[in-house]
Amino acid sequence: MREQPHYSELLTLDFFNENYVNKRMSYPAIRNMLLEKGYNIHVGTLCNYAKKLGIGRTCSESKINRLDKPLDYKISYLSENVIEAIDGFLLGDGGIRISGNGNSNIARLSCGVEYEDFCRYMMNYFNIYGAKVNKYKSSNMNQGFVWSGRTYSHPDLYSQYMRWYPFVKEKGKRDKQPPDDVRITPISVIVWYLGDG
Repeated sequence: MREQPHYSELLTLDFFNENYVNKRMSYPAIRNMLLEKGYNIHVGTLCNYAKKLGIGRTCSESKINRLDKPLDYKISYLSENVIEAIDGFLLGDGGIRISGNGNSNIARLSCGVEYEDFCRYMMNYFNIYGAKVNKYKSSNMNQGFVWSGRTYSHPDLYSQYMRWYPFVKEKGKRDKQPPDDVRITPISVIVWYLGDG
């Protein structure tokens, strides 16, 4: 085996986008590829690095973090209708999370609601970003589970994060606040209503 590089030098966002997203390789397949190149990196380590980069939350969840056709970071998918839906989503309980360590300039939309139909309706506006809906256990809900919607990460959503989460000096961090140009339209209002109940 060759001398191991520091994992952060090898296991980058570009590395996972090329092998995990574009080539659709599983973590075990990536491990075998690395072993052939002389790098002894275990599946759990791959999973943890991917998770830190916003690629997957857990190893068992890996299959839901792939698109049939991967998003192109060089293309903007934003339209006025999508911005209206994002504004309604964020006026409600929806949120945007920066992916990875915050230096990648990509982010994803996410929410957790009580009713599957509401979740699917809201996330339908974000299909261009690979929106998915899944059921998770939750002690915060009466029925014991929550319907979670989330998109894949993309620079478009990072631009909306910057628009919606200004730096608040008093708090010493970015905080969600409606921007001056928030859209109040039929689309944003229905998504707001469904997301906020």
